[in-house]
Amino acid sequence: MKLKLVVFSIIAALMLSCTGILSVAANEHTYRNVAYFTSWSGYQRAAKVGDINPSLLTHINFAFADLSADGEITVGDPWIDTQKPYGDDTWETGLKGHFGQLIKLKQQHPDIKTLISVGGWTWSKNFSDVAASDTLRKSCARSAVEFVVKYGFDGVDLDWEYPVQGGDNIPHRANDGDNYILLLKELRTALDAQGEKDSKEYVLSIAGASDANFIANCKVAEMMKFLDYINVMTYDYHGTWDKETNHNTPLYADSGNPSVAATIENYIAAGVKPADLNLGLAFSGKGWINVKDPDGSGLYKSGTAPSSAGYGNGTFEAAVFDFWDIAENYVGKNNYVRYWDGVAKVPYLYNGSTFITYEDEESIGYKADYVKKMELGGTMFWEFSYDKNSVLQKVVAKSLNVSKIPDTVLYYGDVNEDGALDAIDFALLKSFILGKGTLQNMAIADVNNDGSVDALDITNLKMILLGKANPNPY
Repeated sequence: MKLKLVVFSIIAALMLSCTGILSVAANEHTYRNVAYFTSWSGYQRAAKVGDINPSLLTHINFAFADLSADGEITVGDPWIDTQKPYGDDTWETGLKGHFGQLIKLKQQHPDIKTLISVGGWTWSKNFSDVAASDTLRKSCARSAVEFVVKYGFDGVDLDWEYPVQGGDNIPHRANDGDNYILLLKELRTALDAQGEKDSKEYVLSIAGASDANFIANCKVAEMMKFLDYINVMTYDYHGTWDKETNHNTPLYADSGNPSVAATIENYIAAGVKPADLNLGLAFSGKGWINVKDPDGSGLYKSGTAPSSAGYGNGTFEAAVFDFWDIAENYVGKNNYVRYWDGVAKVPYLYNGSTFITYEDEESIGYKADYVKKMELGGTMFWEFSYDKNSVLQKVVAKSLNVSKIPDTVLYYGDVNEDGALDAIDFALLKSFILGKGTLQNMAIADVNNDGSVDALDITNLKMILLGKANPNPY
């Protein structure tokens, strides 16, 4: 108990006596970088909100909440979203789970905006009926406001997959596009009314499909009267639903073939301002097996979809390869050769049997350059746990000057690597020493650089924060 009181007193003193030591100048948020964080990634992938590096992002979209037949927005997974204890949660903690952790993250990083994303591939079955009814549209808008207020979100993101065309065998209507606009109008009105009460501006966005039919069916320029921006899902152009290998996220393609650039240009041609578009990035790859191309790279060859996950078949899902897994276990290993398509500006792997299309630092860099060239609003990515080491996130944030990406150097003790030595670093280091937390980068936590992370590092960090010692560059 005495140790806890002493540590608490030190943290309080640090918070009162110092504002932290910035290792870099803060950069202006010129572009958006929107992360999707999925509820289910907290299970097998063991992803936590606490793993997020907020300095790389501007918005976090939590996926997903469900939309009921009566227009109510409901918590998708009550246990892991609102009840599971994390970190220092106790039985007395009111809101736990992912939502509770998002609130704590926002308390430390108030510039981050969090949105609840509604629907997705699995939970889009009620959108068409709700959007078609004035009564249900009003219920949805009322419920959306209640949801964001109750759980501390800054807005709503709708992911209806898909209006008019349908998706996972869901109801759909020819006039879904018109009804979608009516639903967005109702939501915008309700969120603005609540914003007047709260003295804040709530965000409203959608996830927009990449194909031309969605753009035409949904009258996207008309939608923008009520939206802040559109997250364009510029990925899944090809996958194991195709009989031949191809690129998942080609930036460019031959005339007539789908690509990221063609999709973005279709949105702009339909009347959407470039600044209202976030280019979507896929942080996972797609894979085919039984690909035969003895003297080639495996591209545009017949293949089949894996039926289960495992090495060579998928990380946690069949045919889906997390970027971190590709980087650690495939590139340059077990006969996997990396190839580069100079037209599509994307890499791919082939080992004589398995073909994997994916993104890496080079291809993400090209897409970030395209965002700047086209003067788009920014990027969004699906989804956080696929890039659990934040490798691709750092490329985006650095290229787009999103926030506190180091321009010069970090310092030992900046354990959350946000570009500042402050009381948050002290608290995180203390939590690790007490056995209550984890550190993403052990090396930077070794403040005195003696080869171990222990109580001496807490003492050294305290002296630095109190201005009695100088930090060492990392």
